[in-house]
Amino acid sequence: MSLQVILASAGSGKTQRLAEIACEELTLAFQGKGRGVLAITFTRNAAAELRQRILRQLAARGTESLPLLRQEILGQAPLRTYTIDALIRQLYQMVAPLLGLAVYQRLVVEEEEMLEVRDQLSQALLSQEGNAEFFSVLRAKVLAHAKQITRRVDPLRLIKQELEHQMESSPLQLLIQRHLYAWDAHGEWASVLPLSPQERGLFLWVAQTLEEYRRTHRRLWLQDLSTLVRLVAWHHPWLLAESTAFYHALLVDEAQDTAPLQWDILRPIMEELRNLKEDIPRESRKKEEGEPYGWRGKVVLIGDPKQAIYAWRGASFHPLMEFYEEADEPQTLYENYRSLPTIVSFNNNLYSTCFHRLSADKQDDRRQQAIEALKRLYISASQEPARTDDLSGEATALLVQDDTERAKELQKILADLRDATIPINQTAFLVRSHADAARLIALLPDYPLQLKDITLGSCPSIEITFRYLSGKVGGVEEQYLKQFSAEFRSAWQSQIERLRITSPTSTEPKPLQTQEGGGQLRGWLLWQAFAELYTLWERENRLSSKDVALWKSLLSELYLLLEQHPSYGLSEVLRWWDEKGRRIPFTLAEEPDVYPIYTIHAAKGLAWEAVIIPFAEWSLFSVKWVYPSWRKVSWTSLPPSLQNALTPTLSLFPSPEAIELPLKVSASVKEQALSAIYDEYYVSSVVENFNLHYVATTRARRYLYLLSAKSERTSKSPMYWRDFWSKFSQEKGIADYAR
Repeated sequence: MSLQVILASAGSGKTQRLAEIACEELTLAFQGKGRGVLAITFTRNAAAELRQRILRQLAARGTESLPLLRQEILGQAPLRTYTIDALIRQLYQMVAPLLGLAVYQRLVVEEEEMLEVRDQLSQALLSQEGNAEFFSVLRAKVLAHAKQITRRVDPLRLIKQELEHQMESSPLQLLIQRHLYAWDAHGEWASVLPLSPQERGLFLWVAQTLEEYRRTHRRLWLQDLSTLVRLVAWHHPWLLAESTAFYHALLVDEAQDTAPLQWDILRPIMEELRNLKEDIPRESRKKEEGEPYGWRGKVVLIGDPKQAIYAWRGASFHPLMEFYEEADEPQTLYENYRSLPTIVSFNNNLYSTCFHRLSADKQDDRRQQAIEALKRLYISASQEPARTDDLSGEATALLVQDDTERAKELQKILADLRDATIPINQTAFLVRSHADAARLIALLPDYPLQLKDITLGSCPSIEITFRYLSGKVGGVEEQYLKQFSAEFRSAWQSQIERLRITSPTSTEPKPLQTQEGGGQLRGWLLWQAFAELYTLWERENRLSSKDVALWKSLLSELYLLLEQHPSYGLSEVLRWWDEKGRRIPFTLAEEPDVYPIYTIHAAKGLAWEAVIIPFAEWSLFSVKWVYPSWRKVSWTSLPPSLQNALTPTLSLFPSPEAIELPLKVSASVKEQALSAIYDEYYVSSVVENFNLHYVATTRARRYLYLLSAKSERTSKSPMYWRDFWSKFSQEKGIADYAR
């Protein structure tokens, strides 16, 4: 069997099954019946977890697996685990010399360097004082932006934002945009493409500056590597197929979250492995009858299309389902080892039998397409409970009148869970956004709640520190400081002033810059000044454990930054904070006396004894296309004038049948090809709305609670989960799955 596709529902032991397959293929390689295993995981943490599972399984197999276990512990086993981004880097290193491209050190502009490069390029753009055309475009955009947000706009910041946006585009995308801007736009196609005169003029200047930087500095962006490897996959797939000389089995985890670009790169490797067949040398063959005389390559895709929640960044579950249909060995994992039978039964009834309750609308083809897509995923997705524990459990959906009643119900639920001896840190709240987390904390002010997937900027003492250093102080900041002692405020202000005089733009003395040791000492002293600020906060003994963890993380990030750029002064650190630092994600460790709050995206892959979804009231079918995204478009559907403009780029694509364009399509579009593109976007968005609910309700081991506000629904109003529950509760008693 060369292609094995496993659909693994929530709690069905996906990682365990993947580790079993990896062990089997590693054993074959160890016996000389294969080359090795390449495993692609979604994150580095997933790669580490897979390796731990493999080690445990090899250890459990007894003495016959000890040599392989030893190899794996020492890093000598033929196993490679990569994220897809790490794999792309490896593939570039392999094919670049064959294509005459560079692979020398510091070829790629790393993430930290992006801040400095953006600053250099924006300064280069803004230095064009004599260029009236450039500044007229910039001025027009600044004025439009100022009208929109009704406040003064900093042109330098605006240029940096534009650069950041353009740097997120690949070279192929920039090339297509350049030809788009040369097109004489008209009609509906013009309305769905970002072609305003201001954007057009600014883009051309920014793209030219980026190209000049690449050429003169001989540097590539991380996105450039992906584009180059993708072009190789399209036009010279055999080059990527050569990488299989090091392995015979490819394992792809979370295959439903794989983006189109990633599939394009993986396909040549998959095709090579599916066709790979190698004889075992005659002298190595065993004489026993029935012993195979060769081995074949193997591709294993594992995932759950019901947990596909990354459509907003281009991922699609459709390729996984298509591979499942053509697989030599399709398999579905039905047993649920995570949740008690009462939770499994609740979800089976909620998701497997709901579609005849979704009101059909014969005049809304898009809605019907979405329902059909959901049926394909869920209609036969019932699970079998594998747990036989004699434990209490409950699954309940509650409709409340308002937030006052919601708070009372939440307090009652928490009291019941305490009575059931469920640990506080094993009772998780799941929300869709950080705004919902803040709303929940406001509803339960007397409970120890903590958002777990947060950013460094969410710490008030850190944010206020940087505001003072930037001179952006208001009444809120001053009010916050008043809660601390006068002695602390005096010492803190003195330390702030000491930090300020390290700024290269300051006209005051610069004692930290003039010390012996030059830039390296300057960077170290700057970091030490921040460390002393933290010490002041800590001595005041008013920081929460969360804030302490965030400060320590900040100091760690600053240390790495200043070690890489020892000549940085305060102005560069403030730029880093403004553009990146405050948005650095941080996940707090579980604390025994705190209720964790997670966004649903961050909760994927995790589980708790009890899960509460306090605001389970998002719409199922309301969809709005807000930001442009790159979509594949049929070449023959384009207007002739647009075809002429884009013809120079067509040879770059694998076939002349389709091309990718940046689109933002409205529901009211009339043109047939654009309407079909919107239909695809609508269906994927509805499926994601549904899947978010599924991911949330399948995190619970024993207790599950969903709360939503009641509503008077009319035939024209959007359909929400609460409307579905009210129907379901009348027919199946969904509101009472207690055991």
